[in-house]
Amino acid sequence: MKIIITLTAGMGIILIGFWLFATPLLLIIGKQYSGLEHELLLSMIGSCVSLLAGTVFSLYIARGWVINPIISIPINLVIIIVGIVIFNPSTIEKALVLNIIIAAGQLLMNFIYALIKINKVSNETTVL
Repeated sequence: MKIIITLTAGMGIILIGFWLFATPLLLIIGKQYSGLEHELLLSMIGSCVSLLAGTVFSLYIARGWVINPIISIPINLVIIIVGIVIFNPSTIEKALVLNIIIAAGQLLMNFIYALIKINKVSNETTVL
């Protein structure tokens, strides 16, 4: 849990940096990218949430815990379909928001699964 909290705090600092310095960062890569500050921030938010989801996944996989594909695949499909229906990714901004929604769904699913497994292990060791 400390890893997740530390990583979240670090990503918060990174996101604040991107929010504060979006214009200069975009000027570094070229004038044609000016005006994309909001999209840059959305892209970074999506990347940070995906990194968190991947970290939680890696932590429980390292313990040998594997979520059943019969559970994870339908959850992922529902998240994607609902996200497409609600956000209609016809613009870059809506596509980036959809990316954040999908990553948040992954994070939530992985986090809940990890908590269930941790709780199960805690209960088993308490009984012993």
